[in-house]
This record gives sequence, C-alpha cells and structure tokens, in this order.
Amino acid sequence: MSHSLKVLRTFCPYQNRYMYELWNDVMPVVPANNFLRAYPAWSTSTLASKAYQLIHLFRFLKRNSLSFWTVRARSSGPVIQQFRNELLLRARIPKKQDDPSVQALSQQTKEPCAITHSVAKSILTEVGLLCEWWRQAGEIPIIRGGFDNSKKGLGKSRRNGIILSSAFTIVVPANEKYRTNHVLEISDVSAIWEVLTVESRPARPSMLKQHVQRPCSDWPQRRKLAWQKTYDEYRTKLAWFHRQQMLWALMIGSAMRLGEVPLLMAVDVNFYGDDLWVALRERACTNHLGKAKTGPRTIFIGWDHRIVTAWQNWGRSRQVLVDKRMSLTGQPDHGMFLTNRDGGPLTTRGVQSLFDMLNTKFRYFGGEFIEDQFHIHPHAVRHTVESLFREWGVPHHVRQRHLGHKKPETTDLYGKVYRKTYIRYLSEIDARNSKLSSVMD
Repeated sequence: MSHSLKVLRTFCPYQNRYMYELWNDVMPVVPANNFLRAYPAWSTSTLASKAYQLIHLFRFLKRNSLSFWTVRARSSGPVIQQFRNELLLRARIPKKQDDPSVQALSQQTKEPCAITHSVAKSILTEVGLLCEWWRQAGEIPIIRGGFDNSKKGLGKSRRNGIILSSAFTIVVPANEKYRTNHVLEISDVSAIWEVLTVESRPARPSMLKQHVQRPCSDWPQRRKLAWQKTYDEYRTKLAWFHRQQMLWALMIGSAMRLGEVPLLMAVDVNFYGDDLWVALRERACTNHLGKAKTGPRTIFIGWDHRIVTAWQNWGRSRQVLVDKRMSLTGQPDHGMFLTNRDGGPLTTRGVQSLFDMLNTKFRYFGGEFIEDQFHIHPHAVRHTVESLFREWGVPHHVRQRHLGHKKPETTDLYGKVYRKTYIRYLSEIDARNSKLSSVMD
C-alpha cells in the first residue's frame, strides 16, 4: 500500500448520495470504504473524519508489510503494542515544532512532551476504529457497556461497547479545562441578556423605516427590487439575532448540556398552561445526533420573562431561516427547533458560535477577582444555573431534577458560593456580634 493515501468525495449509486472514501493512488481501498459505508446514519462530514483517521492505520500496516485481514485479535499482541507505541510517539510531538524553548527543554530532559487529555482522546478514537475492524472480522465480541472514563484517565478497558486490548490501557492526566467551576456573576448574566436583546439587534435600513410592509406602487421596478432585497437581508439578520437570543435563553433557562441542545425539535418547546417547558425525548430520527446523557426529561424554563419573550420572537423568525434553506437546497423543513445561520439543523459547533461571540464581546467573565475570571463555555452555564438557584433558595431536589443529575451528590459538585454572598453572611455575623457587644456594655 502506498503512502500517498488520500480522502476523496465520490458518489455512491447504491445509497444515492456522496460519500467520503479512502483512495490509494488511483484505486479505492475497498475494505476501508466498506467499513465507512457500514453506518448509513452517519453524516458525510463524519465519514470524512473517519476516513482521515483510518489513514494512520493503513500506513502503519503498509510499513510493517501487513494486511488488515491477516491481523487477528487472538495473535496480534506484538502488532497492537507496536501500533500503540507509534500513536503515543506521535502524541508526544509538541505542537509548536519551531518553538526554541520547547526544543531546548526536550534536549535537557531527554524526554518527549507529556500526553494531553485531548490528544489521548484522539488516540483512543483511532484505537476504537481498529477494534471496530476486528469486530467486523468476528474477532472481538460486542459487549454491553460504554467507554470507561475513570478518574485515573482515559482508555481503561472499553470504548463504544467494545473490549480494548490491555496493550491500549493509556493513562493520561485528567481534563483540566473545566476543573474549576466557572460560574457567571449575576451581573454577567444581565450583561449577556443586554447584548442579546438590545445591543446586537440589527438596525432597520432607512428604506424600510418609511415603507415597512411593502414598496410604493408608483416606484420604478429597479427600486422595488432594491427594496425587496433590503427587506430579505434585514429579515435574515433579524432572524439570526432572534436565534442567538433563543439559544442563550434555552441554555440559561434549562441548563442543558452542549450535546443535548441540538436534539430538540420544534414540537419540544411549548406552553403547558401558562408555563414554558422543554421536553428531551428519544427519537430514531435524532439518534445520529446523540442522546440525552441522563435520558428523557421535561424541564421548566419559563421562570424568566425574557426566556418567554425570546421564544415568541424565535417562533416568528425560525421560518425565515428554514425558508431560506428550502429555497437554496429544495429540502423540506427538518423540524429541529434551532437552526444554524444557513437554516440547517443546529450542531454543537453552532452552539459554540454563540460563546465565541460572547468571548469576543467581553474581555472576561466571573467578576473582578482575577482567580474567578474565565472565558465562557457551555458547561459554565450549567454551573451558573446551579449557583443562581442556590442563591435564590431553590431546594436541592429541585435543582437536581433541573440539571438532570441521577445522583444528588453530583449536584453538590456544581456551582459555587458567590463572593458577595460569602461577604454578606459573614458581615451579618459581624454586625450581630457587634450589636450584642454594645448591649452587654
């Protein structure tokens, strides 16, 4: 097998759609492409990422004069160990190859750079692909259970319900990205609402200020077309403004996890009586997007009037983005509650775009103390909701249900005591002691 492996986009007549395939020079790698086609529910972009990850495996087998179909799990201990070592070596290569300080440190210590959490996850993805191959060959049975993500690190024993070889036990440091409970101050929450409801609102063009609904009948055709173009662009910008507003309202209202937000369909957010509720459900049509971590549940989110207002605005604007997508692609309404800028179903990357915008808008979050300051991320919203509810005296079992935790001990790990609350309570104690001292005197 040549080292000039590449990923190409080709049309599959059997599934009547475009697929991503691994190609070796001018010929497709047939077994790899059969593996990629084994899961029709995957999107084409996912297939592309799988194809790129499989390149490392094929190059490894070629360099060792091995064919995949000759490698068996029962007798592949040395092969597995060698592939693991190659992955680890690649993981230890520093990202900044041209950094003199990194090179000097490596030469002094005579040791490669340590494995990071994100790199280890990438390694285990490739390991999971390798085990998927062996499972298809009938060498590794499927077992119940998931990927063991223990406190000691990744790669203990299982991934995607498949037993990994003991040679792939890769212990890595814990993920330090969200080790600190990042919590927004109440003033931060108010500032975000101000941006998403007032400051980011697109200005109405002057042509539409005088003629809001339709152009004048006596206008020339060129001016009517200019008005229509301006009107369409303004409606699209306004719809996107309402989308960002609704996304924030949904996250701060429900404290949903990042991967749960794209699962919502339009019928899942509704009034029951006078209250606004969100229903997380299990559906076959959204299984390819993921599942709710703690299963289906219903969440009350109408506790803030701004959330209800955002829902009403988005109810009118959603169709604008969906119609734009339908006119460009001819595809029907996908039925999902939130959309991306092009009107397609929301993805986790689309959720992240909101937080990228907020981090650009604000220098930092978390208040005036340096040790509390951070850049906002989706999981910080869950910690913030827990902190707000605790500040407002919401009972523990209600907070647990709202966050979707199976165990009450998990809820105790969320949120933090606001510094102002901490100061207020201790100041009250000091004031009470001072008053008692004056009475005794």
